[in-house]
Amino acid sequence: MLNHKHLFWILIVFFGLYADAYEPKEGSITTLIGPFAYRTIFPDNAAGASSKIQGDGAIIINGDINSKGSLEIAIMHMRKMYFRDDGKNSIVEASQLMHIGMGYRRWISSYFSVAAAFYSAYPLDEAQIIHSDFLPGNEIATSAHDKTEYGIDISLQHQLWGTEKMSVILDARYGLSITNLSREKGDHYGLILGIKFLIQEKKFEN
Repeated sequence: MLNHKHLFWILIVFFGLYADAYEPKEGSITTLIGPFAYRTIFPDNAAGASSKIQGDGAIIINGDINSKGSLEIAIMHMRKMYFRDDGKNSIVEASQLMHIGMGYRRWISSYFSVAAAFYSAYPLDEAQIIHSDFLPGNEIATSAHDKTEYGIDISLQHQLWGTEKMSVILDARYGLSITNLSREKGDHYGLILGIKFLIQEKKFEN
C-alpha cells in the first residue's frame, strides 16, 4: 500500500519526467501569480513587540528582451509592519500598501534567475499601532505613515516544474528599504509560490 513517502517520490519522478525548462525569447511575455508570504525583519522583545509571517498575493510580469534577460514588473499587496525605538521604548505599526517594483531579471540557467528592482510602496489606509511602549499620544512615528516608501528588491527564482506554456515557480526575495527613519527596521523578506503563464510569444518571420 502506498504511503505519503512513496507518493511524494512518485510525484517527484513524474514532474521530473514531464518538466521542461523555460527558455527566454525576445518578445515573450509571462505572468506569474501566486500567494506571497513575508515578514518584516526585527527581533521579538520582552515587551511584546514581534514580527509575524503574513500572507497576501503577488503578480509578476516579465518581458524577455533576449535569451538571458527580462524586464520585470512585480506588484504585491502587503500589510507591512514597521519597528522603531528611541533606545528605551519601541513601537510597531502596520499599514496596508501596494508594493510595486520595476527592474531587470537575469537568467543564470534555464531553471534559475536573479533580479534586482527599484520599488515604491503606497499606503492604502491609515497606519495602525500593533504594539507600543509609549504613553498614548506620545508615540514616535514610523514609515507606516509615509505617503511613499522606496527601496530595492532582490529576487532569486527557481523553476520547480514546467511545460512550454506553464511552470511552477518559487521566488525568494528581500526588500531593502532606503527610506527607513532613524532607529527603524523596515526591511522584509518573503517567498512567492506561483504559477507562471506564457501570455505572448513573438512570432518571427522567415
